[in-house]
Amino acid sequence: MLERKQIGIQPSQPHSYLEHQEQQLYEWVITRDGFEGGHTIAHVVHQPTSSGAATLFPIPEEFSPHTDNTPQLLRRAHIQGQQTAMGKDFWHSRKCLLFNHDCHISTIRGSVSMPGVSAKEVAFANADSDELYFILEGEGYLYSPLGMNRFRENDYLLIPRGIPYHFQCTKSIRGLCISGKPTLEIPAEFRNPHGQLKLEAPYAHRHFSSPERLLKDKEASCFQNVVTLKGGVFSQHSYRHNPYLLRGWDGSVYPITFNILNYMPKTGKYHLPPNLHLTFRGNHFVVCSFVPRMVDYGKGAIPCPYPHTNPSCEEVLYYVSGDFTSRKGIHAESLSYHPMGISHGPQPGKYQASMERRSTDEIAVMIDTWKELKLTRTAQAHDDPHYETSWQ
Repeated sequence: MLERKQIGIQPSQPHSYLEHQEQQLYEWVITRDGFEGGHTIAHVVHQPTSSGAATLFPIPEEFSPHTDNTPQLLRRAHIQGQQTAMGKDFWHSRKCLLFNHDCHISTIRGSVSMPGVSAKEVAFANADSDELYFILEGEGYLYSPLGMNRFRENDYLLIPRGIPYHFQCTKSIRGLCISGKPTLEIPAEFRNPHGQLKLEAPYAHRHFSSPERLLKDKEASCFQNVVTLKGGVFSQHSYRHNPYLLRGWDGSVYPITFNILNYMPKTGKYHLPPNLHLTFRGNHFVVCSFVPRMVDYGKGAIPCPYPHTNPSCEEVLYYVSGDFTSRKGIHAESLSYHPMGISHGPQPGKYQASMERRSTDEIAVMIDTWKELKLTRTAQAHDDPHYETSWQ
């Protein structure tokens, strides 16, 4: 993931005996890419394998991809995310809008409490995908077995695949969730051969935050019951003893936060393509960040994106704030969808008007995918019918 961190106690050698307060601790090893990738070694009070029989956990249809399999016409769409209902809990607040095999794009709007069926609260783990949240509004804490991450408005929150987590927030959250199968990472091209972020990368190590501290035993009580997504099925496991009472860990696999306003954008003499705003990379898709910046400064430069056709890439923009140079009628929480195979670009008048600008204050998150996306029924229900012809 990023770099090695350490919290709490560890033995002098991996895979060796360790005790705490005269009690033997058990090793719990988290790995990526089999045993070849990043890993974290944690030490827990109870064996992390003491689960009872798995039971099916009921999930609202909107949480996962849902479509009626009718042919999807080639058309541009404006999904009015701000019109989706606020949810009463995490399961009802997260709504999948677009998806393919590699990524699911969901909004999250409402409470993020995690009630269970037979338990007061549960944790959630996605065993299929890494998960990337963008917090448009709200603040709180993400609890994971590895500790507490604080998050706030404009933060990205990246949670590695398979790690259970639980939100602790006093108010509702509004934002975006991108699930990347199997991974969603900091791009390899931003690192030098030593694993350090390069000087020309659009962010630095200091911009990322890791868990601040271990959880207290009472805070970790939510991990006694865990709902895990695997292969599209949600299974709940209840443990005889809490498997995630940690006393220490070290490694490079853990949740991280990154505030989008710390992204360092590039400006060119003439317009630069959107891939220059790359932030995270998944399997056949990327996540890019648009933040306030100077615009193109060359003589006669047109800062507004040029009309273009990309027959191998689909584009989704999640609008956060600011005055968007290429569109009107777009608001915070809107998602524009521009499929491969049909041209898109600024609305009439926006192209020429942008020449008067010297800077932009817009904030947006872009997802480009190299495989076709499908709109869920929820997305179709909130699609602006006039958007497709708004270029006329």
